[in-house]
Amino acid sequence: MKALISDIHGNLEALRAVMEDAASLGVSEVVCLGDVVGYGADAERCLDVVMDRAAATLMGNHDFALIHGPIGFNPIAADVIRLIRERMIPSKEHEPDPTGYFPCVLRCEEPRCMVSVHSADSRWGFVEALPERKEEGEILYVHASPLDPVFEYVFPDRFRSGWNPSRIEELLASIERVCFCGHTHLPCVITDEPACLYPREIGYRFRLDSTRKCIVNIGSVGQPRDGDVRASYVVFDEEGGVVEWRRVEYDIEKAVRKIEKMCGEGNWCGARLRMGR
Repeated sequence: MKALISDIHGNLEALRAVMEDAASLGVSEVVCLGDVVGYGADAERCLDVVMDRAAATLMGNHDFALIHGPIGFNPIAADVIRLIRERMIPSKEHEPDPTGYFPCVLRCEEPRCMVSVHSADSRWGFVEALPERKEEGEILYVHASPLDPVFEYVFPDRFRSGWNPSRIEELLASIERVCFCGHTHLPCVITDEPACLYPREIGYRFRLDSTRKCIVNIGSVGQPRDGDVRASYVVFDEEGGVVEWRRVEYDIEKAVRKIEKMCGEGNWCGARLRMGR
């Protein structure tokens, strides 16, 4: 089984809770579909976790903005990326590499749970080198969409202004069978009818059909926007062809306090965590 995570957005509390839940299920591999940074206060620590624990991590639009600047971002998201960028960009005068470890899951101090604290240079180089896509036979992993892996939003049908059946047909035609993505923060399955299925409507489980194509959005670990405040990720049973969405509670107020310390009280990036919007 694989744990598929995406859109962590610097929310260490959510990430650690998800990693603990995945560990309890005995997952064999973690794949991160991008946007490790942005919005949240713990970009560095979240990067440390995925650098040490994820078998593969892909480029998200916020990761791209960290390296190249927040071009085309809304003002709130752009301000946060600038703050994080100033803090994370390696200085010309290299500081000594940090030493130390911290647990990647809650309530665990065992050596197997410890994550290295990486240097500014290694974090920056890691993000800069992130690939845009990962392919495993008929399975494609991207952050955004099959034809625009970093930036395109594939909205579910509840967002009528963004639901575009003709574009979805193009996207599905471009894949072998299944595409896993994030980016919208809205977990769902888009099938080749095209139709849209939501996890709560299908018991949070979906069995892949070897004869049908689909796009599976795994939701967001650190910034859920489907009205459910719990972190969202997917466990993918490759042998059984089953996708299961997991919703995990975490310390939202602690995450909000960290964001307000970084960006000021009442900042929307923190406030929206309480609403799942």
